Amino acid sequence: MTSINTNPAAMVALETLRGINKSLNTLNDQISTGKVINTAKDNSALWSISKTMGADLASFKTVSESLGLASATVGVGRNAAERITDLLVEIKAKVTQAQDKTEADRTKIQADITALRSQITDIVDSAQVNGVNIINNTNNVSYLSSFNRASDGSVATGSITVTGVDLSVGTADNAIVDGVLGTGVTIAGFADTGAINTTAGTTQSTLATLTASTVVTEGDNYELNVGVGTVDYQATATDTAEDILRELGLLVDGLAGLSGSTVVLNGSNYELRTDIAVGTNSNSIDTVVRSAEATSTGGTAGGSLDALRNLSVINTGDAASALSTIEDLITAATDAAASFGSAQKRVELQTDWVMSLIDSLELGNSALIDADITAASAKLQALQVQQQLGIQSLSIANNAPTSILALFQ
Repeated sequence: MTSINTNPAAMVALETLRGINKSLNTLNDQISTGKVINTAKDNSALWSISKTMGADLASFKTVSESLGLASATVGVGRNAAERITDLLVEIKAKVTQAQDKTEADRTKIQADITALRSQITDIVDSAQVNGVNIINNTNNVSYLSSFNRASDGSVATGSITVTGVDLSVGTADNAIVDGVLGTGVTIAGFADTGAINTTAGTTQSTLATLTASTVVTEGDNYELNVGVGTVDYQATATDTAEDILRELGLLVDGLAGLSGSTVVLNGSNYELRTDIAVGTNSNSIDTVVRSAEATSTGGTAGGSLDALRNLSVINTGDAASALSTIEDLITAATDAAASFGSAQKRVELQTDWVMSLIDSLELGNSALIDADITAASAKLQALQVQQQLGIQSLSIANNAPTSILALFQ
């Protein structure tokens, strides 16, 4: 049946042309973006998987950056430890040279050793990356090393921990506290662990000076050995310096032979562990008091190379003992370099794995959503031809009803 109200041929041609245009639009989107799946409506399942993989990729790239910082930090530590080892070997050569020299020659050699020791200190102080130094303390430093996703969707991170090795050299090995009334007080050892030897003056044999902390921290332990016995007191949260003195005084007063004794402490922040000998009879001590004029100039303890600060070849005996000391120091520095070398290798292996994993994830994500541009180009030309034919077909179908006019002429 021929109708002037409905043109079935034109309707078919129009529907075909619409499908061709839709395919062309989709193909143009793929070519312009390079992706088969641009939105969730293209393929919701693959789009969701792709987004999850993309999020994981971003996390792994962050891990890679963290590993880069770890590699730099450990690399600096290893390089510093190796350089320190080389300097210690030079010091060993100097110590060996001093074994058969005169005292004047050994003094010159000691000056060289001091210069090398200063260089080691400079290396330890400057071997840092982003403020992190792993050769002047024994702290643990952790770096993000992995991002892990379980089958149930839960995620967790992993880390690589690098343990520092303290290769620092301490400062002055003793502190001298100037007493009064003929009393001299010498603190031998480190400022935090030293023993205190107190010698009274001949004109004031019953008076000695003892210097310790005026800064009280909860848990600080004060132990006083006074010949006939030992008194011990642990500071509480509310204790002041005066409280510590009073408690020690009471404890000393309770010792046989020391009735009526008092203890007064002041000075820098030390943990006090003290042996006291006053006069010719340490059991006859009567009073331990504070000297307001006393001062302390204690040094700081060093790390694995602490013995280097006291290394001396000036005396024949010191030169001989210095040989074994320097061997121990070289071993400590070598062990530190080896430890950092192992840690750096671990970081590099993990970095290689993470970079490989990033490449694999990127390839997998590409396989899911990226378009085959070569195939898309060929398909584009075919669709363009179909579009032209569709337009011509629609034109012919639209002109078909005009033939009916001939019936009325």
